[in-house]
Amino acid sequence: MKSTYAQTINEAELDPRVVRTRRLLLNAFEELLDEHGAIRDVSIQRIAERAGVNRVTFYAHFTDKYELLAFWKRELFRQEVAKHQQNTEVLTLEQLINAVLDFMQYYRRMRRQVNQQFDPLFETAIQNEIRATLLHVSCADEDVAVFLAWAIFGSANEWSGTEKRLSKEAMAGRLSQLVNKVLHETTLI
Repeated sequence: MKSTYAQTINEAELDPRVVRTRRLLLNAFEELLDEHGAIRDVSIQRIAERAGVNRVTFYAHFTDKYELLAFWKRELFRQEVAKHQQNTEVLTLEQLINAVLDFMQYYRRMRRQVNQQFDPLFETAIQNEIRATLLHVSCADEDVAVFLAWAIFGSANEWSGTEKRLSKEAMAGRLSQLVNKVLHETTLI
């Protein structure tokens, strides 16, 4: 059976009970966020009750609802990456870049649910996922992966918030050129 990037990074090494409980907590969190519209209106008690677990179980998986929020955003990003990887054994840099661009467009639309004050949390979570993905799919070292992750994320973030912007294909092409150039030049040094 072919494993997707999301399975490889996320769930492959976890106990199935842990995966199931986290899935219950995430589903409850998403439902409550949809119902209440803002994270400030979603309590840990409500999340635990909706998930059918107790608060102690919640705290065994997450320190607070903000850690759950970051985990949720990473999961959404991983799902987008997995969608772009369909029908290929190995995730390519182009697929990663397209996934980031699509995810940033999606995030701009759903941003009303998650207050802007949590943007730094979001940025860090997604940048870390991009960095981990780059390390997984390229020969980049840690420093190069960090640089490229911020370059990709920052460019996609700016692109998704601009009214008069390049097409997704043009932006993906430019980012691919940049990433490949940096990877090529850093392997020559």
